Amino acid sequence: MTDNNAAMNHPNTSEEVEIDLVQAVRTLFRHIKAIILWTVLGAVLAAVVTRPVPPAYTANTLFYIDYMSVSKGTTAGTEYTTESRKLNAATSFLDTFGVLLTHDETLAQIVGQSGIGCTTEELAEMVSYEAVGGQMIRVTVTADSEQTAVSAARAVGEIMPEKLKDMVEGIEASVMEAGKLQPQPERGSNVLRNAVIGALAGMVASCGVILLLFVMDRHIYSTNYLAAAYPYVPLLTSLPDEKHAVGGAMEEAYKLLRTYLVFPSDGKQTRAIGVTSAVAGEGKTDVAVGLARVLAQTGKKVLLLEGNMRHPTMAQALELREGPDLAAQLAKNDAASAVTACSQGFDAAVCRSAPAEPSELVSSVQMYQAVEQARGKYDYVLVDLPAVMDAADAVAVSHMTDGMLVVVRAGRADMDSLAETMRRLAVADGRVLGFVFNGQEQTGKKR
Repeated sequence: MTDNNAAMNHPNTSEEVEIDLVQAVRTLFRHIKAIILWTVLGAVLAAVVTRPVPPAYTANTLFYIDYMSVSKGTTAGTEYTTESRKLNAATSFLDTFGVLLTHDETLAQIVGQSGIGCTTEELAEMVSYEAVGGQMIRVTVTADSEQTAVSAARAVGEIMPEKLKDMVEGIEASVMEAGKLQPQPERGSNVLRNAVIGALAGMVASCGVILLLFVMDRHIYSTNYLAAAYPYVPLLTSLPDEKHAVGGAMEEAYKLLRTYLVFPSDGKQTRAIGVTSAVAGEGKTDVAVGLARVLAQTGKKVLLLEGNMRHPTMAQALELREGPDLAAQLAKNDAASAVTACSQGFDAAVCRSAPAEPSELVSSVQMYQAVEQARGKYDYVLVDLPAVMDAADAVAVSHMTDGMLVVVRAGRADMDSLAETMRRLAVADGRVLGFVFNGQEQTGKKR
């Protein structure tokens, strides 16, 4: 393996290849339907899950608690009575007040007197109490209607003073205010606001997942990666996506490839050319046929050999329904008899079926002699080979050719497979003429 080939074929790992932001944005646009769907689902889900909260009404009754303690005694045979006012009476008697207020009998009286139509258990959930300033106790009734809250609070103000006076001697509870309705903040749910928040959450989540998958995706989608990872391997042409090719873009791309091969930048002869890729399904055969066609258009004699004997497809691609079989003729050391003229202006030697030992046949002396004999008769010899990661055939044939074209299809090839492909070709001292990027997105068109 020469140092030059090693440097050219090894991926650039000295610095991290930057994420293609343009491609990331295009990825989002390609999944715009999914983003819209999740945005709508987020809005609908937030609106459905959000339960309207009924309004709440609060009424207060405020008691002033006054406690006078009385002490009696005898001094020198004379009886006396001493009265003293207790400070912070509300705080001292709060627990007693609460026990009395929440007693079933008291609650039943409040329900009966107010006529609010609820059970004592429900009323107990509605009532709360607290000490205010040491001398006052506030009772709060919270209900789902204004009338219920006010009526219950007023009933508390009417019943509790007598109850407390009977329970504790010397205590008096004066009603400062009874059934005063308090303003409450809005408790109803804002469905529109929650729907907007749900929509934003759905959109952000879907975009985040799509971008995360994009970052984790190791497939190659643009030529930017090839230029950054393999700066010394030229990109010979970018073939447009067949479904969205504009005008004669495909034809011009093949003519550009022809120009680079006819007039190589390094000045080395390139008459025998192998066409391969990292993985299957990248369009090697289509590229080989297209290149043979445009080379023949210049008046050159071109032979296209099928080197993918494991899965021969060239006969179908060229619509050669009948004719000799290359594998059978190679076994007889008579490859020239397998040549058939094609309607597209070049000759081809195809396999009709997979031979018993395809790898041995492709890398055999007979194959080498067939390529060498073709050199003497044709201006260009193209060999359509299997993917490097599928078989060793392409690497074995690389030394029979003047150079290899590596086809990279957008979204099909992955970074790791391409790196291993380039490494294997470098180990075999195979000369890589350049990349052919297949499936380039056209300006203004979607993939």
